[in-house]
Amino acid sequence: MAMLMQEKSSTLPARCWARAVGSSTVAALVVWGLARLGDVDLSVPAGDGTRAVGWPSVLVAASVAALAGLALFLILQRRLGRRRARTVWTAVAIVVFLISVGLGPVSATTGTGMISLTTMHLVVLLALSGTVWHREPTEGGGRDER
Repeated sequence: MAMLMQEKSSTLPARCWARAVGSSTVAALVVWGLARLGDVDLSVPAGDGTRAVGWPSVLVAASVAALAGLALFLILQRRLGRRRARTVWTAVAIVVFLISVGLGPVSATTGTGMISLTTMHLVVLLALSGTVWHREPTEGGGRDER
């Protein structure tokens, strides 16, 4: 019974994962909306011209990134245990964030566009990190330190 409870408490409930994907996506869309309200040009080079980054692109990219990040964490957690999975996931997430910023936002046509697009990437990383590093309450009311 104790083993079952320990195993059950070592993984976050599905509602936490759903909230993480949702909050990551909403946060990116809020940054996009604020940039649009501020009349920031969110254009990036595309072929011979430029392409405006619209809300559908933000919605899809943030959702896919969040799902991929959480899937990686679940795989790592099963293989390495929760504590070690957090550390490995964080290192991988930071590398992926830096690569994604290097491939996308830095090529924006304006400086404010670059800052806005980078911020969208950052809020997705932060929302996911909050879920990965979440510590569940233990039976005694304290925090799970695993």
